[in-house]
Amino acid sequence: MLYSSCENNYGRHWRLMGLWSFNVKLCPLGVSLFLNDLTVVPLTFMLVYQYSASWKFFFIWSLIAEGLIAFAFHPLLSMLSIYKEWTWNNVYSFFIMIVITSLMRAILLRILQIIHTYRAERMNDL
Repeated sequence: MLYSSCENNYGRHWRLMGLWSFNVKLCPLGVSLFLNDLTVVPLTFMLVYQYSASWKFFFIWSLIAEGLIAFAFHPLLSMLSIYKEWTWNNVYSFFIMIVITSLMRAILLRILQIIHTYRAERMNDL
């Protein structure tokens, strides 16, 4: 969910700047929130996080997922006239996803470490 929030925030600004647009709107009023922002990409990275126990496997699987999304899924959406890139390149999406997913994993691992430490201290006090 952290990734989805981050992706929606940056994606909305980049769409408003005219870097890309979605031709299909789920809601006729306001900015389109397409399935790419709320389902496909976040769910993919949730699975990558869940099944990657180490940073090494996380990077391997996230690079595979990012490559498929940036170089297969986005072009497919463009071919179907759902997604239009104006001044954007899929390589930008690939590298931005690397940064966002790594940052989100680091934040999540830090939060889990704090929770584990708190629980351990609490059990020692009992």
